[in-house]
Amino acid sequence: MAVFRQEPIALALLDHRMPGLTGDQVLAQMKAENPLLRAMMMTAYGAVDMAVKVMKLGADDFIEKPINLTQLLEKIEQIAQTRAVAEDVAE
Repeated sequence: MAVFRQEPIALALLDHRMPGLTGDQVLAQMKAENPLLRAMMMTAYGAVDMAVKVMKLGADDFIEKPINLTQLLEKIEQIAQTRAVAEDVAE
């Protein structure tokens, strides 16, 4: 969170299970401070209720481990394109 508060972060890749706070707790804090933040949650312990919860918190996607790096890159590119279009419209 300290880095998030100091750096302009456009996309956060979060793991659901982290030391200290859970990924959804971090996501909630980040979205409270920057509602425009884009985020993807990753976990090795996927469940439908967990996916629904993080999507309601504002995650753009919920990805189960092991991560397919090609699919991850595609999802990141889709988010980048959506963000670029939104920025163009805002101008």
